[in-house]
Amino acid sequence: MDNLKLLIEITRKNLILIFSVSLFSIVLGLWTYFLINPTFKSETTLYVQDKISISEETSISNIAGLSLGGISGLGGSGGVSSRYKTQLLSRKFIINFINKNNLKPYLFAVKSYDKESKQIIFDEKKYDPNKKVWIKSKRNKKGKEPSDIKSYKAFKRQYYQVSETQENFVKIIIFHISPVVAKDTLDLLIKDFNNFVQEEEVQKANEIISFLSEQDTSILSLEAKNAINKILVNQNRILALTLATENIAFVPIDPPYEEERKISPSGSIILFLYLSFSLFAVYAFLLIRNKFF
Repeated sequence: MDNLKLLIEITRKNLILIFSVSLFSIVLGLWTYFLINPTFKSETTLYVQDKISISEETSISNIAGLSLGGISGLGGSGGVSSRYKTQLLSRKFIINFINKNNLKPYLFAVKSYDKESKQIIFDEKKYDPNKKVWIKSKRNKKGKEPSDIKSYKAFKRQYYQVSETQENFVKIIIFHISPVVAKDTLDLLIKDFNNFVQEEEVQKANEIISFLSEQDTSILSLEAKNAINKILVNQNRILALTLATENIAFVPIDPPYEEERKISPSGSIILFLYLSFSLFAVYAFLLIRNKFF
């Protein structure tokens, strides 16, 4: 009770000081809020397509006395969505994706975003968007573009999030100062990953077809010959289906979108933190002054 009376008395005697500090912290918080670049996100929920199983080929090949398990990692186990998540977060895929779509300027050289024109404004002290070259500076004396490893770490840490929402479903989020870039990047990522999986599956099918076509069937039993022919027919079918399927890995359930509202910074959180810290500091000062002076 005495402490409460003391706080009330200190507040009454120093009302102008407390009000001034509070006002200053609000102004400083608002200035900080408008100074920080906004962050938007684009997200999508994807259905994971069932990959064509090779279990049948494996069992048939055993009859023929052959082994397909060593071809491009065939015969492996594990959830498809978990494997896709691992591949999506892999250094190989992310680096190839960044370089293929020239994303490094959007990771390291963005200065601001013009909401009216929906255009990115690059920091021309770092990067020339017209000549598409990196500028020499104290930090970048040779004018080199950021390394692949640095780009991979920045993209994975600040701009990219992948999660399994439930079995056979994956959620991907792209964060960026521009909602347009966030959506376009997510569209490209889905397309590139589908192409990546398609190329992988085509390579596997071709390797099996090539391997079996080279076998000397003259020394095999009739059952083994029929087994090989069955595998070849099935692999050619798989190859044709793979080449004809556009979304071989992911089918968008909730397609990427262009967000209208930023997710950060939060003005209310910034104002609360600034105001709380300033009031704590001013009351601590006043209590110490009241006790010792």
